[in-house]
Amino acid sequence: MPQGRLLVTAVTVRGLSEAGFAESNTFLGCFVQQHDKKRTRSEQGPEPQWNQLLCCDIPSEDADTLYVEIVNEDPRRPGILGGGRVDLKSVFEEGHAEEWVSVVGQSGDIICQALVNIAFQNQDDEPPAYGASPYGYPPPPEKDDEPGQQRSFSSLGPGQPMPANYGEGQPPPFQPQGAEGGMVSAESGAYSQEEQEIETEDGEKKKVPSWVKYGGYALAGAAAIGLGAWAIHEIKEHYEEKKEEEEDAARAIKEAEDEEEEEKEEEEEGDEEKEKVEEEDEENEEEEEEEKEKEEEEEEDKHRHHHHHDSSSSSSSSDSSDDEKDD
Repeated sequence: MPQGRLLVTAVTVRGLSEAGFAESNTFLGCFVQQHDKKRTRSEQGPEPQWNQLLCCDIPSEDADTLYVEIVNEDPRRPGILGGGRVDLKSVFEEGHAEEWVSVVGQSGDIICQALVNIAFQNQDDEPPAYGASPYGYPPPPEKDDEPGQQRSFSSLGPGQPMPANYGEGQPPPFQPQGAEGGMVSAESGAYSQEEQEIETEDGEKKKVPSWVKYGGYALAGAAAIGLGAWAIHEIKEHYEEKKEEEEDAARAIKEAEDEEEEEKEEEEEGDEEKEKVEEEDEENEEEEEEEKEKEEEEEEDKHRHHHHHDSSSSSSSSDSSDDEKDD
């Protein structure tokens, strides 16, 4: 039997933007035992505000480490971004702790920090009242992370518990090199896919396999179990992105075909214009040749007429001379 429960409030994370993950869709996962992993919901952006309570069983005194992982569900760069760990000895002694957990990436460098509030509850203790702080003191006050920069967590308290283990499928193993303040990763276990109870729009609770919510993207499955519009949207998102990519590709192909058709038409018009010019040139050459032949004929006729006139004049002169001699 577990000796108690660990109540982990996942608040937020900072530093993802500087690490190159400004566009991300991340959740925080944590576990003490490999087979008992819990996760928050996924949120977009480099500083998600989960503010969600996760519960992990503490099976024995030997279980003194909480492992934290930041996982990206953005389809462009999916997988475990990194992990960190928290020594629970002080939590067991004092009952609670607030930690900025350094998250180490696969390169061995710290890529971000996750803020978690942790409380330990013995199995004999009564659970905290609904909505109350699990460790008996209010949320942390506003803090200055850097000079001139403020981030307020005063409005953030424990969120609603996730009744099922977190995760989907077989994520890639996270095995970062050791780094100061970071995590030497435990073996990566599979995230379970237990059913969860969710409340639909008409207030009815239904059992929902976690693959429908976290990774199945099966719209038919969502419709069959009667999810609300928010869940339908979650499931449709993958197909809509895929459809947009296909439409973009089809649009690009259509534009390329249109451009090719325009170039072909312009080329045909150019060929027709060239043929027309060549025909006009041939006609002009024929006309010039005919005109030249005509001029040559006229010149020849003219020359022939002049020769005939000269011959007639010579003959008349000869006759006159002969008459004079007779006289």
